[in-house]
Amino acid sequence: MPCGSTDRADRDLAAATAAVRARALTVGRAAAALTAARRASGTATKQVAARTAAYQAAVNAVGYAQRMIAALPALESTEAAQATAISQQVVTQARPRFTITDTTQVYGITVNKIVAYPFRRMIDDAARAGIQLSGGGFRTKGQQIALRTANGCPDVWTAPASSCRVPTAIPGRSLHELGLAIDITAGRKTITDRTSAAYRWLARNAGKYGFVNLPSEPWHWSITGG
Repeated sequence: MPCGSTDRADRDLAAATAAVRARALTVGRAAAALTAARRASGTATKQVAARTAAYQAAVNAVGYAQRMIAALPALESTEAAQATAISQQVVTQARPRFTITDTTQVYGITVNKIVAYPFRRMIDDAARAGIQLSGGGFRTKGQQIALRTANGCPDVWTAPASSCRVPTAIPGRSLHELGLAIDITAGRKTITDRTSAAYRWLARNAGKYGFVNLPSEPWHWSITGG
């Protein structure tokens, strides 16, 4: 073979070898890129799945919260009814065996021992809120009779409370006679104004301590609202 032909063949072989290597490098890079892409795709898929699961959990949580919010009025109504029933049972059980020894003093106010602790807490918490509460709690039957007379009830024993100048329960029916009701004062004045700071505080908070207002008397709070 002539020398020129050999040189040309060598050059062609070198060029072909370089081309093969270049293509192999390109293929290698493409394979690496494909592997990286597959890994990235797998990671992205997992992230999407995790985010989808988190989103669904959030949707479920919101749905549960919405259902609970919707159910709150019914739950509150049920709990209020249960609390009222329990309070009435307490009154029914306490009345026939009540004696003065069942009472105690809370800041100078005589109340039934049953309500002494929550009543003290209510007075203390109101004071921390800037509301100074006091009042009158337990009354004997004799004091109830005298109060009915002073309040001009048409008949001490039969006239309804609403017939008195100031509503006053028939003797034997008042929760004051069990120490389970308090006529609350604020700043040493009877609470008569439902727009007053004291009444508004009680309206927001007294239920936490087991006390309910008698609608006809802003000052009268008891365990049953009676």
